[in-house]
Amino acid sequence: MFDFSTTGPGTFTFDPVSTFQVIGLDDIVETISDTSRINIANAGSVSITVTDDVSKRELSLEKRARNTCTDATKGPFISSSYTEGKSMASIAASYISSRGASDALYRSYFGSNPTSTVASKFSAVANENSSTRTLSCTDPLSVCGGGVIAYTVIATTDIYYCSIFYNHVAAPTLCSGNTVNARNIRGATTLHELTHAVAGTVDVNYGCPGNQALSDTNKLNNADNYNVSTCPLLSTWSS
Repeated sequence: MFDFSTTGPGTFTFDPVSTFQVIGLDDIVETISDTSRINIANAGSVSITVTDDVSKRELSLEKRARNTCTDATKGPFISSSYTEGKSMASIAASYISSRGASDALYRSYFGSNPTSTVASKFSAVANENSSTRTLSCTDPLSVCGGGVIAYTVIATTDIYYCSIFYNHVAAPTLCSGNTVNARNIRGATTLHELTHAVAGTVDVNYGCPGNQALSDTNKLNNADNYNVSTCPLLSTWSS
């Protein structure tokens, strides 16, 4: 074995070891003078040509949005919301595929839209794998305030979380007191933002009553329909 990372391109010639000691009955390898216990193999030189720079580089193998928040409290909170949001999206896609368009919950939030279309948007969130998309605790556009929880910059699909977001709760707590319409589940908020980033949704309105009153076209396109409709499925978290 040879480490080419420090040498760069070139041609390198190696003479392989061709002399091997034979282990005796005592299973001990030691320096010996008896040539009868030495095997010599026929092996010529080997030349290797390296044509490109093979210096070691740091590789990013993590295919997912990058959390750039360095705050010791906010950073892990964002990461947890991301993991929960993707899991919720996966649960929703499976739910829709198994229950179909006749399901009452589906009809409430997505009307007569094809289940394949809606499920594909949830799947896009569940399978999100861009290593260039960032999740940040900064507010570069100065839009946090006035009840803004988080926002997505469509041009870059980067997601930014506002201070109110860190008052949200973990996904499983919906099963123990939090209401769907409260819209304070951190994973559901990240799911909402990811539908902007990967599924082309927009903000039409917010909250259960408003979501359910939309036209079928707006139900399909409204990000909050994906947020709120997913929360009732969280009973699976407690099983």
